[in-house]
Amino acid sequence: MARVAVGGSRSIESYELIQSVLKHLLIDGDVVLSGNAPGVDRLGERYASEAGLEWKIIPSEWEKHGLKATMMRNEVLLRSADFVINFWDGRSEGAKHMLEISRRAKKLLAEVRTDGYIKLFLNPRRLA
Repeated sequence: MARVAVGGSRSIESYELIQSVLKHLLIDGDVVLSGNAPGVDRLGERYASEAGLEWKIIPSEWEKHGLKATMMRNEVLLRSADFVINFWDGRSEGAKHMLEISRRAKKLLAEVRTDGYIKLFLNPRRLA
């Protein structure tokens, strides 16, 4: 069982894209972590629910952090996750930030872009 943060750009609204990736990367027992933002976050929650996976919301604290709330939430998601699956439209600063910090932490499992680019990262901890 792993805690997998699933998130990305708010502009991505294709459930078919999210489903086509997650059905190959998530396994029974995984817990999906979500920031509950519109777009990828909520589509990931939907997928987890339909697949019978547990999911947990880690929301942004706008009142506490103001404009930095998304970036602060990304840091909390990263600390809470074993792996990250990120969907990016090539423009979203929040999704780009999550990609960058996930790479540095060596927790990125998959990077999916709307231009068709998909990069999977072999992570020995996932194979254990």
